[in-house]
Amino acid sequence: MGKKVKDFISENNIRLVEKIRIAANVYKEKFIGRHFLYIYENKHIEVLFKGKNFKHLTGVESNLSAGDFYKNAKLKRLKGEQIWFSKKHPYDLSKKKLAKLHMLDKLIEEDVFIIEDVKTETKTYKILINNLEFSLGLIENIDEETNQLIDNNLIPTTFRTKGEKDFDNNKNLFQVDFILSKDSCFKKYDNIHYGESFNLKSLPSNILTLIDEGLFDNSTNKEIAQTLDGEDNNDNK
Repeated sequence: MGKKVKDFISENNIRLVEKIRIAANVYKEKFIGRHFLYIYENKHIEVLFKGKNFKHLTGVESNLSAGDFYKNAKLKRLKGEQIWFSKKHPYDLSKKKLAKLHMLDKLIEEDVFIIEDVKTETKTYKILINNLEFSLGLIENIDEETNQLIDNNLIPTTFRTKGEKDFDNNKNLFQVDFILSKDSCFKKYDNIHYGESFNLKSLPSNILTLIDEGLFDNSTNKEIAQTLDGEDNNDNK
């Protein structure tokens, strides 16, 4: 490999590493330590963002473990020589992903869509969260060692941009009505990112029980309590 080619690769890697660092900071500030609740069509999903999920979203190759990759990126220690590209993860596609990845928080703050059961040539995603510009692919939270389901949360495993094969023309697409979040140590969702809180009272009781009462006004709290009490009484008959 000639010096010019090496210099070209090095310069490109350095540019992409800087984008990875910026995206890692957004990931840390907006997603780590929080759970997210997406509500659509009177259904819901809960999403958990782990540090080790970040590497999969960048589209680059690295010998670093997923945990070390994220740690180095957020601490600005990731280096150009620690990433590379392959047929599976080509440079042009990684560059396209990393031009958008720092905007990942749009998927918790703006109008988005849920696409269910998306199958690609290599993988099946339970959910894609899509804003018509890019999407986040989610899978079940499976323990890598035991292959057992850990909990009902979904976790991110891919970041896809417009133009990729599975991005468009999917029939199972639904508009999201509400996006909420909570600190990982809390039991109920107490922060609303998208949707009007006064409309929350119309949700099914199984979703209402996930939401902190502080998001409702007093009159709404009474209505919800009456609804849940009525259902409890019916169950006891």
